[in-house]
Amino acid sequence: MVVGLDKAKEIITNNPALNLDVYLIYVNDKGEFASFMSKNMKKIIQEVQ
Repeated sequence: MVVGLDKAKEIITNNPALNLDVYLIYVNDKGEFASFMSKNMKKIIQEVQ
């Protein structure tokens, strides 16, 4: 996340060829914990359940 949250999410979402397994946990604008998962990570988590 060196590029910042929004740019990191953009890179992950717009570059599926990178085949990234990403799960980001961050604090949103309201001061609450939030998360973001790449499509690959969602598949991995669904397989484990």
